[in-house]
Amino acid sequence: MITILIVEYYLYKIKMSGMDLILTIGGFFVATLVTIIGYFLKRTMSELDRTEEELKDVRVDFYKTKSKIDVMEKEYVLKHEHLGEKFDELHEAVKDLIKEIKSLTQELHKKKD
Repeated sequence: MITILIVEYYLYKIKMSGMDLILTIGGFFVATLVTIIGYFLKRTMSELDRTEEELKDVRVDFYKTKSKIDVMEKEYVLKHEHLGEKFDELHEAVKDLIKEIKSLTQELHKKKD
C-alpha cells in the first residue's frame, strides 16, 4: 500500500502518466534483457573462438604426428627390406658352410679309410 502511494507521489511530482511509467519500466526491462543476452552471447563467442584455436592446434599436431609416422613407416620398410637381403645372404652363407662341412667330413672319412 505504501509503495503504491510512493509511486503515485512520484508520478504526480514528475507529472508522468501511467502509460509513460509503463513505457519507462518496459524500456528498462528491455535494456536489461538485451544486456544479459549480450553478456551470454559474448561469452559464448569467446568460448567458440577458444575452441577454434584449440582445434587448429590439434590439426597442426595431427599433421606433424602423421608426417613423423609416415617417415618412421618408410624407415621400417627399408630396414626390413635390408634385413631380408641380409637374411638371404646369411642363408646362402649357411648353405655354403654346410657344403663345406660335408666335403670336409667326406675327406676326413677318406683319410681314415
